[in-house]
Amino acid sequence: MIRVNIFVNGDHQRENGEVIMVDNSVEFSWPLFLKHCAVQLNLPSAYSKTWKAYTNEGGAIKSQVQLIQNDVLFIAETTEKFKHDVNRNIDARSSPNVEEPSCWPAAIPAELKIQPKVVANEQPEKKTKLNPLVIKVRVINNGSTTTSFDLMLPHRELNVLKLKKKINKIHHIHTSDQTLILSGSVMNDETFLREYFSTPHVGQVFNKTDIKMHECQNVTIFLVVKPLVLYVKNLQGRTIKIEGVGVDSNSTVSKLKEQLYNRCDNFKRLLYNQRVLVDGERLYHYGIHSGCVLYIC
Repeated sequence: MIRVNIFVNGDHQRENGEVIMVDNSVEFSWPLFLKHCAVQLNLPSAYSKTWKAYTNEGGAIKSQVQLIQNDVLFIAETTEKFKHDVNRNIDARSSPNVEEPSCWPAAIPAELKIQPKVVANEQPEKKTKLNPLVIKVRVINNGSTTTSFDLMLPHRELNVLKLKKKINKIHHIHTSDQTLILSGSVMNDETFLREYFSTPHVGQVFNKTDIKMHECQNVTIFLVVKPLVLYVKNLQGRTIKIEGVGVDSNSTVSKLKEQLYNRCDNFKRLLYNQRVLVDGERLYHYGIHSGCVLYIC
C-alpha cells in the first residue's frame, strides 16, 4: 500500500489536494483510476472525460508500476498541457494536510461519490523526538573524489530515496544519477536511514532550532555520480550520443547546443519531454539526467 498525493493541474501552491492509498500489488485499470482521481478532486464531468497524470517535473505517468511512495500527481484532461511548476521553493514531494484518505483499488460503486475537498492548513511547529544526524557526502565523479559537503538531518525517519531528493534539491544531481555507498555497500532506496545508522539520541526532545552540530552523530557516505550521457534525435530519426564533452546537469542549454552544432546540421529548437529548452537555463531545471532522449527540430 502506497500513498499518492493528487492535485489539479496547475495547483503548484499545493493549496487543495487529496490523498489516495493505492494497493500497488493489485492490477487495476489506469484510465479508471484517473477518473477516480478526477472525481476525488471534484473536477467537472470527471467520469465522462478522459484524464492523464503528470509528476511535478512534467513527466507523464502512464501506469501504476510508475507510482512510488508519497508520489505527487497533477491530474489533467488528455487535451490539456501540463502547467509548469514555477515555484521551486516547494518540496517536490510535499503532501497536503488531509484526513481519511480514500483507498484504491477497492470495490467500485455503480456511481462514484464525490468526496468533499480538504484544504491544507498550516500547522504550528511542534516539539518532536528527533535523532539528529550529520552526513558528510564525498562526491565521486569519473572515478575520483571531486568535492564533499555536509547534510544535517533532524531525524532518520526518511528513506534513502528521499535523501537523494534532498541532494538533488541542493546540488542538482538527479536521483537517477546518484549511487550512495556506505561501508562499501550500495544503499537501498527504500531503506530508512534509521536502519543504517544507530540512534544515540532516541528519547531526547529537540526543537529544530535547538539542534547543534556537536549534538549530532557524524557519518560519511560516498556519492558516485553517473556520467551524463544524452541521446539526441532529429526529425529524420538519426540519434546522436552526447557524452564525455564536459556537459553535466549544471551545464546550460547553450553549452549543450554548442556540442550539437559540431555534429549535426543547423537546428532551431531543442526539446525534452515536450518542452522547448531555453538557452539560459541549466539542464537540471528540466529534470534532465543520464539516459534522457532529447529532440532537435
